[in-house]
Order: sequence, then C-alpha cells, then structure tokens
Amino acid sequence: MDILYREGLLQYLRVNIGGGGCGVELLKIVAEKGHKEAKYVYGMIMLCSENEELRKHGLKHMRFLRESMCVIRCRKNVEKILQYVWKNNKKLVQNQINLCKSKNTCKSWRPKQGRWSLLDDDDDDNNDVNMCEYCRWDHELVSFSKFFHVH
Repeated sequence: MDILYREGLLQYLRVNIGGGGCGVELLKIVAEKGHKEAKYVYGMIMLCSENEELRKHGLKHMRFLRESMCVIRCRKNVEKILQYVWKNNKKLVQNQINLCKSKNTCKSWRPKQGRWSLLDDDDDDNNDVNMCEYCRWDHELVSFSKFFHVH
C-alpha cells in the first residue's frame, strides 16, 4: 500500500506540473483501503474543493484520522516525503470559503497551549466536544497549503 500511495502522490504532482497520469484516483483507492497518509493527502485535496460533496468526502477521511489520533503524524510523514519532491502545484487551489460557517459565534479550535505535550506523538486535539470541528479542519488546511504550495 505504501508504494501505491507514493506512486499516487508522485503521479498527482506530475499532473499538476504538466506531466504523467492522474494520481488522485490512486490516492483515493489507497485511502479507502485504509492507508493513513493517503487518507490525509486525499482528504485535504477534497477539502480544497469548491464542490460540497467532495468536501464532505474529504471530511470523512479526516474524521477517521482524528478519531485514530494521527492527524499530526500523517502530516509530518507527508511533509517528509514532499521535502524531496519538487512541488509546483498549479491545479490545486484552496477553497476560499471556510468550512466553519459561524466563525463569529463558534468556540473555535486551537492547538494545545500552555501545557508540556509532545504534539508529534499524538493528535493535537482531544476531540473536545466544545471545540468546532470545522475550525479544526480550516486550521489544518492552512498547514497543508504551506507545505503543498496550494494557492
């Protein structure tokens, strides 16, 4: 599965810089088979979409990772791979509409602060019901955009 994930990621990047075949479908297949890093990349690509159905599909993958307490680990693993790959992403554009539709009234989401905790080992939230899930994914999209060069 790991080889298929990496191949899908590379194919996806090649398409976006004018090269080979489409890797999104391969990422989707591997993600749906349970590969966590593929779920992360595919889920974030879907969250960047302007299509609400695709965004819902992306949320499904990201919720799985959140429940598995591995969002940050997946992000860091993807970052490690991407640091050795040239990224010039011309197709992926982040949806400018936030997932959270009530920024002014929601309880928001913030990484743990003021505590000694290793954010590399576990997820950076504890599924607190008082925190806004959509704000959490808006925050993750900012991180994804930085290392994936999303516009």
